[in-house]
Amino acid sequence: MPVQHKYILFAIALAATSSGCAIIDGFPNNASTKAASTPKPATLAESSDSPMSQLTALHDSSKVDLAWVFQYYRLISTVSTKMLHDEYEKTKKDYSIKKTPWNQWQMAMLLSLPSAPFHDPERSSMIFKELSESSSSQDPVIKDAAFLMYSWTNAQQHTDKRLTSLEGQLSESRSSNKTLQDQLDALKAIEENLSQRNKTEGSPKP
Repeated sequence: MPVQHKYILFAIALAATSSGCAIIDGFPNNASTKAASTPKPATLAESSDSPMSQLTALHDSSKVDLAWVFQYYRLISTVSTKMLHDEYEKTKKDYSIKKTPWNQWQMAMLLSLPSAPFHDPERSSMIFKELSESSSSQDPVIKDAAFLMYSWTNAQQHTDKRLTSLEGQLSESRSSNKTLQDQLDALKAIEENLSQRNKTEGSPKP
């Protein structure tokens, strides 16, 4: 497949993930149609298999290519919470024992999931940066893909920080508004008491 086509496919997938949602289920099939000239690796599971069996098949793969990246990200974006947690724990254990391009990609993609409880765009960005600068004999397209993901997760990190800052400002604003409202209510109560006292004092005695 021409390198330009690979970039186009990867850019489409990235655009889908940057909106905070998983890659749509139909994408891999469309990608396969456009890339009919590229044989599908034998280790990749068919879409009719269960998510668990597909993940197992991907674990048996020793090669990281764009087809593997697309399918792995789609799977971890759609599996159950328990399965995602198990996948993360297994990957974290393997990653702590020995770093390989294979489990680095796994860890970086898992950490990049916006809805995951272990979501960590800063760490994900660092791993993708390492992959993009690696001197190992990786496919140059995969290294460029890692750089693209690094750029996306880095932007995501800044967005998250900005969102956190805005949420803090909103919280402070609400707290300030509450304080002002409490003070206003207190002044109104004092005014009503004074008004009631003046009425009482101004009333003619029997």
